[in-house]
Amino acid sequence: TIVFNNASASAYLRLKSGSAALPGVSFSTDTNTGLFAPAADTLGFTAGGTQISTFNTAAASFYKPVFGINGLASTPSYAFTSATNTGLYYTGTGIGFSVNGVNKMSINTDYSELTTVRIDDGTALTPSLSFKSNTNTGMYRVGTDTIGFSTKGTRSLAIGPTSTVFDTKIAVPVGT
Repeated sequence: TIVFNNASASAYLRLKSGSAALPGVSFSTDTNTGLFAPAADTLGFTAGGTQISTFNTAAASFYKPVFGINGLASTPSYAFTSATNTGLYYTGTGIGFSVNGVNKMSINTDYSELTTVRIDDGTALTPSLSFKSNTNTGMYRVGTDTIGFSTKGTRSLAIGPTSTVFDTKIAVPVGT
């Protein structure tokens, strides 16, 4: 026990930097758990002689899993200080993404569910929805209320409110 009597405002306590195995601040019954200074301007936490996390002006680093509460769409587990109802939470079967307290996307082992997805219009050459290995084939917005499908950067099909236009030949298998 350390007792400071008549300590002035300029009094301070300096401790050894320590290490993960033997931290500078520890407990009499658990000497390899506590606080240490692994580098200048860095605070480290250790448990059982293993570095768990460090904090400095550049980052907070965690070397073991970080567990949060499950949360809800309205109160996500991981949120933002300026938008506490926007973030990530556990849905019970997967991960939920909420914005302003409303689930906007869920991902679980069976499926992914989105409420609304908005993408750029794209073109026949660079469709908005395309494939990683074939970026000039996919779907894009031709114009107002019209969806286009392109292959090799050329429109193949356009579907609009009053017509469907096939820009390529339609092949019908014979004998099936």
